[in-house]
Amino acid sequence: MVQAEKYYTQALEINPEYSRAYIGLASVIHYRATNLGQRTGNLTDFDWPALEEEKNILKMALKATDKPPSADIVEKVSFIQAQLELAIYTQDFLVEHIDKAKDSYQYVIAHMEKKVIIDCRN
Repeated sequence: MVQAEKYYTQALEINPEYSRAYIGLASVIHYRATNLGQRTGNLTDFDWPALEEEKNILKMALKATDKPPSADIVEKVSFIQAQLELAIYTQDFLVEHIDKAKDSYQYVIAHMEKKVIIDCRN
């Protein structure tokens, strides 16, 4: 994961508008932040500053101008945001986080189903 984070960061240094690199970086940070509990023995221990960083990176992925059409950036951001909402839920148990995660997952499913149908017709 350390190498992946390094390479995504290097890709963004080369092209700060490359949305795929933001998605990859956000995924690596999410993994690192949510796996803190494996090191501490408490599976609900998260690296909250890293999760905040992840939120900002996801915003940058959406704002980036280099978005290859096949990259499905909005869907990938939605998927990672759903994971983030579930992590937050483990701390405060507010149902709104489950609802946000559900909405994000449903968005991803709906859009990817449409894409599969279109791809199958071609």
